Amino acid sequence: MLKSLGATGLLLAGGATTAAARPGGVAAGDARFRVGHFSPDAPPVDVYVNGDPFPGLQGVPFGVLSDYFTVPAGTYQVEVTPAGDASTVVIDTEVTLRRNRDYTVAATGVLADIAAVVLADTNRPAPYGKASVRVAHFSPDAPEVDIVVKDGPTLFSGLAFGDVSDYETVPAGTYDLQVVLSSDGTVVLDLPGTTLEGGRTYSVFAIGFATGGSPGFSVLPVVDAVSPARDQPTNGDVCRVR
Repeated sequence: MLKSLGATGLLLAGGATTAAARPGGVAAGDARFRVGHFSPDAPPVDVYVNGDPFPGLQGVPFGVLSDYFTVPAGTYQVEVTPAGDASTVVIDTEVTLRRNRDYTVAATGVLADIAAVVLADTNRPAPYGKASVRVAHFSPDAPEVDIVVKDGPTLFSGLAFGDVSDYETVPAGTYDLQVVLSSDGTVVLDLPGTTLEGGRTYSVFAIGFATGGSPGFSVLPVVDAVSPARDQPTNGDVCRVR
């Protein structure tokens, strides 16, 4: 059975963890990327790019999503090691970053099967009065799940481990959301009072162990883009699970 967590409200608005939308000063030939550590049994990690430690990505613990870094577009060799142990490489992969694009590079799966998943981020603000949302299922022991409005419609269905939904546009507002098993509708996680603000684009990452063990199943919501009519969101070096 999936472990059911207690009620957890999410404010996907001013109080949410955020990643800044594309700043106007980013050069036309550049790309942006951010890194998420979503491997629940892996230790804190160091990230190397083209053989060198990447500033700001050392000792990154589970459940942390970095802010965006701006680099020239191109292909990079990305390696991930346990923090302080450069000789033990657990991920070694090429990542191609196209110009004027944003990407999320996520370490997923249990440590024995850890792998990098590269997501293309569509960081365009949602229309006025609407919110744009996508969901990534990165909980390695959770079966297929749906995201539903309590006693209402299904927003996302049939998400298995490793799946990332398309962006869906929904009316702005406050929702009582639930994560439920696709097979029989059993509630895995209650998310009452989830506020989606108009003109914002969100990514929601489902992470942790669902069937027991630590860290447990949780969601990490991130504000990716905000309408120019609003103040741009900023965060520090990292966004943490709350």
